[in-house]
Amino acid sequence: EKSKGASSAWAPWVATLPTRDEMQMPYFWSADDLLLLQGTSVLDAVEENQEALQEEFDQLLSQGWGAKLGDEFTLEAYEWAVALVAARALFAPKFEGQYILAPFVDGAYVGPPTPGVAEFFYEGMFREPRVKVTVGAGGVKKGGRVGVAYDDKSSSQMLLKHGVTGLDGISNGAYEVSFSVSPMDKYRDDKLDILEMNKMSEKITIAFSANDYLTAEDTAFLRLVCLQGMDAFLLESVFRNEVWSFMQEPVSEDNEKMMLDTLIATCEGSLEGFVTSDSADRKVLTGGDSTLRAQYAAVVRMSEKAALKNTILILEEEVETLGEREYYQQRRLRALGLDRPIDESEIVDPDVDIRRENLPFTQQ
Repeated sequence: EKSKGASSAWAPWVATLPTRDEMQMPYFWSADDLLLLQGTSVLDAVEENQEALQEEFDQLLSQGWGAKLGDEFTLEAYEWAVALVAARALFAPKFEGQYILAPFVDGAYVGPPTPGVAEFFYEGMFREPRVKVTVGAGGVKKGGRVGVAYDDKSSSQMLLKHGVTGLDGISNGAYEVSFSVSPMDKYRDDKLDILEMNKMSEKITIAFSANDYLTAEDTAFLRLVCLQGMDAFLLESVFRNEVWSFMQEPVSEDNEKMMLDTLIATCEGSLEGFVTSDSADRKVLTGGDSTLRAQYAAVVRMSEKAALKNTILILEEEVETLGEREYYQQRRLRALGLDRPIDESEIVDPDVDIRRENLPFTQQ
């Protein structure tokens, strides 16, 4: 629509949309501004997405979109369009395409989170698609901004997707880390086969949060990744259809400890990547002379560090309780009815001479 200029029916609305420089998404930050995000998972995401957008753009060029849109179709313009939709579109799973960029309603996705909610619905006999924004219980004063809650995204996700984050959102932190089966793992093929059988990806991304812990699926994946040594017998083909269900509960104390130690080391290593202290970050927020991007970056740094530190505390508490858990061997014995004292009649003394002719069932 932008390439059509004044001939587009949406030209008046398109003219109100922010330029790349006016958008606060980290994708459009200068190299100096990106240094403010050093150590954060946001910086890694920016680099990964820039590579992905370049690949998408090259693919579209090969499909002839450059000829269709002319000089308007550049990598910078494509990045701008994708970022705009990501920042302002409403997720509507019942609608074809699932995302709706609606004029005027898109303005609700500008600025810090509020209690407002954006909704998609059908109306009338012909079920015309409609979008509306409902303000929160507190209402909005005249001249105030009608905003949305952004689906409870973390400070990092807010900045990445919407180019904004609440300056008081330090407690809403999350640090994302990806895990996969090591290429050096001698059981790699077996583990990948098990993941494929259970429709699991070869890699998962876990968000270490200040408010949450691992999901059951995350934990099962990590137990499988850490399966080694005496526990590797569970990777045998005879258990192939059951092994994923085994991973839903603790396998062994060694396996559980390896998983927790791996997570703790990951969090500690991530914390070492930050180059600013909490006191320095707080000074950025309270000093009064910092740029908006510097303040956003300080919030992300503080919230991610808080999430990592909180996760380490939880994991260390889990390590302390390893001896209190029930593991695979105990569960298996219980299922076979063998987790009980042995009856004297079940004990066979190997030193007793049992003569074949004295056994009634062998007598002729």
